[in-house]
Amino acid sequence: MTECHKELQQLMDSTVSVVTNDGRTMFGTLKGLDQKLNLILEECKERVFSKEEGVEEVSRVLCGMMLFLPIQHAMPAHRLC
Repeated sequence: MTECHKELQQLMDSTVSVVTNDGRTMFGTLKGLDQKLNLILEECKERVFSKEEGVEEVSRVLCGMMLFLPIQHAMPAHRLC
C-alpha cells in the first residue's frame, strides 16, 4: 500500500472535494478506492462555475473516472497524491 493510499484511507467516510483529470470539481463522501486510486464517492455532486450563473451544484452518477486531489472540507487545500 502506497503512502497516498494510507492518507486516503484516513479520509474514508469524510466529505471530500476532488478535481478530475479534465478539471471538473466534484464533492461527496469518500466510500472507497482501489489500487489505481479510482475513488468511490457517495452522494456525489459536481460544482459548475460560471461567470453568468455563479456556482451551481449538479448531482452526477460517475462511472470509470480517474479522480485525484482529495481535499478534506474545512481544511487548507493540499495535494495528497
